[in-house]
Amino acid sequence: MKVPEKPEKDKVGFYRIELTDDGFEHFVSEFEDGGDSYKDFLLVTFKQINDNRMSKQSSSLNEILFHPTTSSTSNQSQSEQERQQWDELSKRLMNSMQISQPLQVPHSRTVHPIEIISVSEDSDRIQWDIVRNNNRNLKMVIARSTAGLNLDKDFYYNYRSMISLKFQQIGVYHHFIGGPRSPSPEEQFKFLKEKLENVEYNKKNHLIGIAVQTGISSEYNADAEPLTFTAKLSIFVNLLLKNDFMRPIIYCNNNSWSKLIDPTLADELFSKLPLWIANYTEDPNPDYPGTWKSRGIKWWMWQYSDKGVMDGMINPVYCSRRNKLYSIQDDMFRSAV
Repeated sequence: MKVPEKPEKDKVGFYRIELTDDGFEHFVSEFEDGGDSYKDFLLVTFKQINDNRMSKQSSSLNEILFHPTTSSTSNQSQSEQERQQWDELSKRLMNSMQISQPLQVPHSRTVHPIEIISVSEDSDRIQWDIVRNNNRNLKMVIARSTAGLNLDKDFYYNYRSMISLKFQQIGVYHHFIGGPRSPSPEEQFKFLKEKLENVEYNKKNHLIGIAVQTGISSEYNADAEPLTFTAKLSIFVNLLLKNDFMRPIIYCNNNSWSKLIDPTLADELFSKLPLWIANYTEDPNPDYPGTWKSRGIKWWMWQYSDKGVMDGMINPVYCSRRNKLYSIQDDMFRSAV
């Protein structure tokens, strides 16, 4: 391997290594000439963290990031304060950084009555009448709507069928893309909102999920950098909340969350979102990310298999179950299951 040329010794900054056309690696600044504000922001932040550690004072990046300009009044509801925190974080991120334009884990055989399934175009054409009539334990169905700026080709058909058959709870999920060449959070939100409006999606009663996944291609965030991905995801969550969607559910497996999310950025806020963990195991207590686990917060839903068999479906189906010991019913999130 050819050794990349070092940056200028007197120039402090953040760099990535890229490969040139002639096969040489070289350092490239993460910031354009006009974008030094975020670099300065990071340098100051890291210096503050280091100083605090040296003085044995407990601090966190969350405390450094938020600094509300006005303190919350005593009559503010918890949800209002939470929305305000997401909004303040989003504004700080958008002002300080430039936003540029599925991995399978081992599975086990399902032995439980199927109560919750998630579907997409990968499920092939579903015979929904048979699904409804022959699977009486089925309570909830969640359909993929979009991935980045791509519409799931079976979404309209799936969603309208789910509505007409009156399942106890239905929902949709968006596969969020946050790599260096991905569409911006604003572009992805606008695209998602337009597609949901086409089917008259009921954002007050129907669940909304965000799939946080990584894999072997840029489509699956393989080239995403954790700090930038986390910032983009935070902005996307804020857009959903500002537009009166329910509190979004985070879908992930342990590997994807640990690779894509920087825990120093908004970790406590993410822990307030319901977790839909994908962990294909027979263990009744599946492992899940520390964002929730370290705070004593249980997973809200568990995808325990990708090999479910169901009348009316050609391909194996993803099966999930709710955590009966953990229920969220507040003014930002309500589920019938």
